[in-house]
Amino acid sequence: MTALHNGYYGRLSESIFMLAPVVEACVRACLQRAGIETRNIRADDTEIEPGLSALMELDGVDEALTPDLAWNIRALYCGPLGPNLRNRVAHGLLSESESNGAAALFAWWLALRLAFVPFFNGMMADSSEPQSGSSTERDPGAGQTPPHDDSEE
Repeated sequence: MTALHNGYYGRLSESIFMLAPVVEACVRACLQRAGIETRNIRADDTEIEPGLSALMELDGVDEALTPDLAWNIRALYCGPLGPNLRNRVAHGLLSESESNGAAALFAWWLALRLAFVPFFNGMMADSSEPQSGSSTERDPGAGQTPPHDDSEE
């Protein structure tokens, strides 16, 4: 939440340093919820949690995240041809100008969209359900404007 707040107020450099690890954790949780194993167990029984780039290469990622979201995450956070935000943030290689640039802004916008869309959809679903005792149950036409008929003009 703080990362979204910082980005909203123009502090993208603070925002991106919080968003990169959060996006990785969210992807890991989403893949686990979809039944995709996100950890590797070595022969000596130690667990290894692969990074975001390795997670995005697993089978079933496109189905679990949707192809568009998976592509955007790969392009922003993983690919060597793109901004590679995850590795650049994790290793301290992101310059100040890059952390306030277009890639950071798009990463912030994508995170805001992912956080807001389910909330908005839930609010719209709640508002479409009739509430007990409301005027719409007593009079289905209450609160609606009559349809406009152009044929009489």
